[in-house]
Amino acid sequence: GNSKWLTQHEWIEKLNIQCHQSAQSKHDEYVVNEILTQDKLSTIIYNLIGLEIWKEKVFPLIVDKINDELSLKTYMILYEEATLVTMLQILLYHQTSMEEGSSDDALLELVDYCHRKLVSIVTNKVNVDHFNCHLVDENNPS
Repeated sequence: GNSKWLTQHEWIEKLNIQCHQSAQSKHDEYVVNEILTQDKLSTIIYNLIGLEIWKEKVFPLIVDKINDELSLKTYMILYEEATLVTMLQILLYHQTSMEEGSSDDALLELVDYCHRKLVSIVTNKVNVDHFNCHLVDENNPS
């Protein structure tokens, strides 16, 4: 999570919020149209896959070394996955997204991603301890 990545995250978050506001108000969805016109759907999907790999391979190695200074950056990286998924929810609602994205393997990668998430939920492979490791126990504040 260097400064370039944090700036990118900020812009993605703003685009995500605008996508949702436009969809909710049923106004011109210019952000969605521009993302699809610029053929950035696959970029968003591959960023999501990259974050998934980071969470699976890197996060378990560093989770015990995260201090207060790094906790916000780590949270932002983990939160990025949710941001991308909710943005994809809006983007994929449009018929043009299927037409634009069908030319490459990005949609197949997204289906595989969804399958892996469902399997991890069903098989209880989600390690809750990784997400609760920095929470303060109210009964033991030490």
